Amino acid sequence: MSVIRSVSNHSIKRIGFLARNPFGGASVEMIRGLCKTLDSSTSLIMIPYMQENSAYEHVLQLLTPDNFDSLIIWGKVEAFEAVYAKAAAEGIPLVSIGGKHPDHPCLLFDSYSGMRAVVLHCIYEHKTKRIAFIRGPQEDAYAQERYQAYLDALSYAGIPFQADLVSPPVDWSNGQLGLEALFRRGLAPVSDYQAIICASDLLLTGVYSLLGKQGFNIGEDVKVIGFNDSKESRIFNPPCTTVRLPYREMSNALHTILDKQWKGVRVTDLSYPAKTIIRRSCGCTVQDTFGQTARSLEAVQNRMAGLFHLSEEAVERLTKLWELLSQYSDHQNKEGKARLERQFLVCVQDMLASGEDIELLHAGLLRCAEVSDPRLRPLVSELLFPLISRAQEQEYVHTLAMISKREQLLSSFKVALKEAHTYNQLHTLLATHQSGLGILDSHLIFTTHETPLVSQAGIHALAPIISEQKPVCFSLLHTREWDASLLETLHAYIGDAAQHIHRLNKPLSDSQSAAFDKVQSADLYIYGAAPESLSHRTKRTFTSFEQLARAILEAEPLAILTDSLTAVEIQDLRMLTNRETIPIVICKTRWSIIEGETYQQLSHVLLCDPALAGSKEFIARLEALFAQTKPQRDATSASAKRMFFALRRRFDTPFARWELAQELGLSEDYLTVLFKAEYGLTVWEYLNRYRIWHASNLLGTTTLPVELVAKMSGFTSSPYFCRMYRKLTGNAPSAFRNGRNR
Repeated sequence: MSVIRSVSNHSIKRIGFLARNPFGGASVEMIRGLCKTLDSSTSLIMIPYMQENSAYEHVLQLLTPDNFDSLIIWGKVEAFEAVYAKAAAEGIPLVSIGGKHPDHPCLLFDSYSGMRAVVLHCIYEHKTKRIAFIRGPQEDAYAQERYQAYLDALSYAGIPFQADLVSPPVDWSNGQLGLEALFRRGLAPVSDYQAIICASDLLLTGVYSLLGKQGFNIGEDVKVIGFNDSKESRIFNPPCTTVRLPYREMSNALHTILDKQWKGVRVTDLSYPAKTIIRRSCGCTVQDTFGQTARSLEAVQNRMAGLFHLSEEAVERLTKLWELLSQYSDHQNKEGKARLERQFLVCVQDMLASGEDIELLHAGLLRCAEVSDPRLRPLVSELLFPLISRAQEQEYVHTLAMISKREQLLSSFKVALKEAHTYNQLHTLLATHQSGLGILDSHLIFTTHETPLVSQAGIHALAPIISEQKPVCFSLLHTREWDASLLETLHAYIGDAAQHIHRLNKPLSDSQSAAFDKVQSADLYIYGAAPESLSHRTKRTFTSFEQLARAILEAEPLAILTDSLTAVEIQDLRMLTNRETIPIVICKTRWSIIEGETYQQLSHVLLCDPALAGSKEFIARLEALFAQTKPQRDATSASAKRMFFALRRRFDTPFARWELAQELGLSEDYLTVLFKAEYGLTVWEYLNRYRIWHASNLLGTTTLPVELVAKMSGFTSSPYFCRMYRKLTGNAPSAFRNGRNR
């Protein structure tokens, strides 16, 4: 049993909130609730922590009584063992959420029952027996708990388990990969399964995207259900049925528990049930959300309060609204109408803030009329519904303006950070830009001995900055409100800048210099795991950024081949070595749109993928680049990179050349000339190669019919697909598949 010290005499109480990722997933909603109930004498400090990453050991050094009066841990006990030990050694009171530790009070949420209930909803309410399940990461305890709930719900309903309807474990951001795995098994929505349940709302983006591309109507053709009730689940079309964890109840309880701990009062564990949130993605209508259980006005309003995350004050405003509506029904006059409209617009703003499906508001208001006074239905439809549309339009315009302003400020901040070459310059830039971004104060912390960590009440976000698995410093932001997306972006920008400064100011060691003197030079330097088949020239491989920089200073290569250099690292490498024109070829199997944007403006950088790497025309283009007979042109290279990503994004859907030209703002003829100058192939030659490469992956890993593989790879004609496949690979699709399966 750990010994808990009394709360310090700090002028403010400092609460640390540790999670694997406080800027994403379910913890975001939990933190948002805590921030809303934070008083003026308390600071809440969000801290990411990953026990398996040795660089995060420095986070533990910050966990002292001088910095924290209490700690909150979000996650399973085994993932935070070192934090529990440190808190015990320092005597810091601690509360855990979701994981039970014998020496500390815990708030438990029953996610198992929540998942089981939503599976049974599919089975009994929608008569669905073939239910697919998209799993989360294998190592995530919550993902495994929800998978077990799915299995137990099937068993309870007497439905045999079918292993082929369960995806392999996938990362939380890769829901599309999970669904693609079912496609690769030859299983399709409607015919093979009627519902898809995801272990988290984080998986929904990929699932919705892939189903949309394949032409399936969610809610009608196939039911889709998530878990966590994230804001994203509410903005999908249709909004997604999900399971809501009891964030508000737990947030309120946490403050009470911490206060008791500080006073030395014994605290017991508390448990809260998860709730099923019915929306249209499972085939239910908005009217089903209220059902027959809400038979009184108070019951309907309480249901609306839960759906729209309404505060006690907002619930009071909703109650007052109904009183005004009843009064106006009895005595219609201008003054009564004006009061009613003002009150209702305030109520609508409360509900729009939740991001919930606005059709639920329509259904809720009509249900209120039905259970209180059916004569009010015409007033609701004719008077209140138009006001909802007006409020939505105002909210939409305001949101667009806010997003536009934020993007401009972030863009300006990011550009300014490129000029920071010392930590003092970085700190000055932070102070200059922080106010416009909603940041009250910002610090870079280089030693864990600086105490106290924060001296002001409010909301703080702390993040370690790591370079090559070693901590550089901490970024600490004091913010007006909890905006997880903004804070994560700012920490990423600050982290890139700090890593950049760290690389620029880190001396290249003499010992490594001596080691490289003994190594012969090579034509090409490889950093990471770039394919060596790109060239038969002599090569040397490097595993660290410092080694690569030292080698370039010793002997300049013809080019660098890599799969892992980031845009910032490329800029730092060039600054450290003063070598601006060495071509850098980056070859990756998977590219993201964000990566494309970061590389676009870099000169002497050529992007490629396996489809290009297997082309003799591209290999010839590389040799010309290495020999400097056909160097890249800065003016056209950026446009060619944009085309590269546009083609990869469009490959699975037929399109005309003019559509691509229009998207990129180029003429059709110039588009073709520009792409061939960069890559050695025409647009259509590359597109066909990429489509065939994608088709080969499907043929080798699935049992999908050749006709479906052709369609999923962007071909409208199966015979044309087979001819193109034979032309580029030398084999028929069926022969390739048979050869792989021997």
